[in-house]
Amino acid sequence: MSLLQRHTGNNFTEYKMSTVLRRIERRMKLHQLDSMESYVAYLRDNAAEVQLLFRVMLIGVTSFFRDPTVWEHLCSETIPALLAANPEGAAFKAWVPACSTGEGAYTLAMVFDEAVTRANARETGRYSLQIFATDLHGDAIDKARQGLFGRGVEDTVTHERLVRYFLADGAGYRIRKELRNMIIFAQQNIISDPPFTKLDILSCRNLLIYFNPKLQEQLIPLFHYALKPEGLLVLGSADTPGSYNELFMPVPGCGRIYRRLDASTQRVANYFPTKIAKAAQPSSIEVATMTMNGNIQTQVEHLLLKAHTPAAVMINSDGDILYIHGRTGTFLEPATGRANWNIHAMARDGLRYELADLIERANRSESTETVRELLFKDGASSLLVDMTVDVVREDGHSGHNLLVTFDASAMPARKRGSRGADPRPQELEQQLTMARLELQAVREEMQTSREELKAANEELQSKVDDLSLVNSDMKNLLNSTDIAVIFLDSQMNIRRYTNQATQLYKLIATDLNRPLSDIANDLVYPAMEDDAAEVLRSLVFCERQIPTRDGRWFMVRIMPYRTVNNVIDGLVLTFVNVTELKLLEARLTPEGGSNK
Repeated sequence: MSLLQRHTGNNFTEYKMSTVLRRIERRMKLHQLDSMESYVAYLRDNAAEVQLLFRVMLIGVTSFFRDPTVWEHLCSETIPALLAANPEGAAFKAWVPACSTGEGAYTLAMVFDEAVTRANARETGRYSLQIFATDLHGDAIDKARQGLFGRGVEDTVTHERLVRYFLADGAGYRIRKELRNMIIFAQQNIISDPPFTKLDILSCRNLLIYFNPKLQEQLIPLFHYALKPEGLLVLGSADTPGSYNELFMPVPGCGRIYRRLDASTQRVANYFPTKIAKAAQPSSIEVATMTMNGNIQTQVEHLLLKAHTPAAVMINSDGDILYIHGRTGTFLEPATGRANWNIHAMARDGLRYELADLIERANRSESTETVRELLFKDGASSLLVDMTVDVVREDGHSGHNLLVTFDASAMPARKRGSRGADPRPQELEQQLTMARLELQAVREEMQTSREELKAANEELQSKVDDLSLVNSDMKNLLNSTDIAVIFLDSQMNIRRYTNQATQLYKLIATDLNRPLSDIANDLVYPAMEDDAAEVLRSLVFCERQIPTRDGRWFMVRIMPYRTVNNVIDGLVLTFVNVTELKLLEARLTPEGGSNK
């Protein structure tokens, strides 16, 4: 396990040991190795085998509409109820961890689309679903992004869904772009990476059964934290919330779908995935050595420190979190999207701007800064929060870190209701400060946007210059061929022409986008429009020798205009002067006749 963790950065010690051993034994039999020691030696000498073992450890069993009754209940009952609870429309969010090659995520997207269509086919645009699909295996994520599946999908996807959501692609089927755009695929480790939050649906199917009971008990409260109130948790046929009956309630009619319940924060586990936190945790051996037979003073101090010290985080001068102490969930939460362990991104609304100002003052003064009795609303309750930033210097280093502590207390009744202590002025003053800080942030964002816009304009100008150069090259190339060429769109309107074309048609610069039939010409070719229409219809080129009114002859070729994407978008007319050839032919024909 240590070899796997060192080479891949992933820890499999919290997987069920029976599952891990079975997969190791499979690789041992493949290499005809009899003992675990010999296989460990083989791993040390072969880095490629470590990667192969890592892939074997990842269980990639998945399919479209696995457990059809669950998906049918979601489509006909659960999601329609979610839509009915938001009659004005809503943008929902879902997370599908351990998505493997994406079948489960695409299934959820199809089911949501069908449910929205059934609920109100005329106003489906009111509802949208953004799905975050993640997996530990990078190759599986790459395959999921492609959305290309073999003919085997015909066994699990109905013909109607194949027609609606798939396109035939060679020997398989490809997900349509509209469905693919509903899903964001990303590589993520559910054990060590922060979760997505504020979710309406979390579909974690047939994953928990591969983890040991300890990790299962940590992940269920984590799912509760990630979901919105009344959010939906979809589990596999062998998964359950375990002993956390107060966190989730089964949805009637389907035992695999659970609804999130409000629960006491004391009941929710103190587990939060972070590789940084895991690295800082003491090992189980170190914890086990702290017994009552040891130093009693140390144990008492440890208990007091745990119970009575405020929540705190250690950050660097840029705000990146280095260490977390205590329960900080009231004040910080992970930002939606890509994992971002910066305190400015994680600070909750109501504290963000005051905290940013406090950290900036501490960085500037390099001394302790404090703000006291900051009014903060945590749901329905109001808290008075004291925040302190202390500068922490390390010996031998020129820079410094910051220790941010949070201390919250409920607002006393006298401050809440007495006339002598009206919190309204304090709240207004706090809102004014926040507005000023927010205005400053907006100004900085505007400055950044101006710089980005300037860079974008410069890039656009560069592309315009390149395009102008290409156009000039093409114009010179066409004119140098000494062939008259006229480009028409699908409506027979002039799109472009070469200088030689003016010798046949009375063309001027303002004739662009005019019908070719409106332009006077010297050709004796009354059937040109009919021939052009036939070429557009049949896509077969037409070639004729046509005289002019002044005695010249031209080889006129009409061909379909094909774009780089092989789309027919008009016609190309070329006129090659063959007058000399016709005169030579006329001189030779009488001589040929007299020789006979």
